[in-house]
Amino acid sequence: MASALSTPASSRLERLKSQTRRPGEASFFFYDAHFKNDAVKILPGEYFVYDEDMLIMTTLGSCIAACIWDRNARVGGMNHFSGMNSMNVGERNTQFVMDYLKTERITVVSKDVLDIYPRKVCFLPASGKAMVKRLAATNTEALLAQDRTAVQKAVPAVTGGGSVDLF
Repeated sequence: MASALSTPASSRLERLKSQTRRPGEASFFFYDAHFKNDAVKILPGEYFVYDEDMLIMTTLGSCIAACIWDRNARVGGMNHFSGMNSMNVGERNTQFVMDYLKTERITVVSKDVLDIYPRKVCFLPASGKAMVKRLAATNTEALLAQDRTAVQKAVPAVTGGGSVDLF
């Protein structure tokens, strides 16, 4: 029996949960009570693209996310890019993504990068609305350790080069 506080899963959530996902595509779907909306959580190395205003969200430490929106098609997506472990990983991730966007001639309309604060990023892909909340700068080492673990799982060992696709 469901409690009075639980929210029944929407048919959209059930449909999304039952669909086969591509490699790297986010698959953690849930109902977000704060925003009163269906949502998907993006983990390091994942992405999600959608054409309805379902909340796409992630939490960033030294990683970087790009929210990309096509105003004509009214579709958008977010990725959670995890770079290789190194000193100044946040700066390297930021520079890599900014260089990629410039190369692809994608206009950056807003950015909130670097500094010591982890961030929660929320994006509504049909409208293009993006929101960022800076989180308390506590336990930064734990976030970096989590990012390192995710990178080790997501990035295969490459000998002789490789490539990265951003979504």
